[in-house]
Amino acid sequence: MARYCWPGFTIPASHLPAVHIPATNIPAVTIPAVTIPRTCFAGQCYPAQHYPAQHYPAQHFPAVNIPAQTIPAMRVRGSCVNTSLQFAPLQTTVRVRNYGALDSRYSPRLTQSYWNDAGSSTYYPNTFASGFGGFNAAGFPKNQYVRPYLRRDGTFVSGYWRNSPSDGLPTCRIIHC
Repeated sequence: MARYCWPGFTIPASHLPAVHIPATNIPAVTIPAVTIPRTCFAGQCYPAQHYPAQHYPAQHFPAVNIPAQTIPAMRVRGSCVNTSLQFAPLQTTVRVRNYGALDSRYSPRLTQSYWNDAGSSTYYPNTFASGFGGFNAAGFPKNQYVRPYLRRDGTFVSGYWRNSPSDGLPTCRIIHC
């Protein structure tokens, strides 16, 4: 165990422009009936299964206008933690690219605008964020900080800690968790 400290910093306010999501229509669809034949596996037999046709009606989603908004400035206070070497600053990383691989709704444009407004403060890992000092389901340390980012609909996602795929330790993509 050792004591590690980070300085405090302020993330300035960031203005997000208005977003217009156009209306869309999803046509009706019918999934045809299907019968799965009787199956035997390792001496155990299962009867045939019939699933009737399923009809899903058309859906209309109206346009949505999300007004411009300002994310207020946020002060992240300095902190010190007593932790093991696994969570020491030299053993952690801050994710700086490929957020689309983490969240399919990630908005590069909105996020970059937010990060530009916030400046270098977004590069500091937040030890108060969800997951710090924890382990994933496979027992490996959550040692990568994912900076706060924005989704296409303007939703703000707070920073959090996860197991880094670049630290040489297995992740849930490699082993079953």
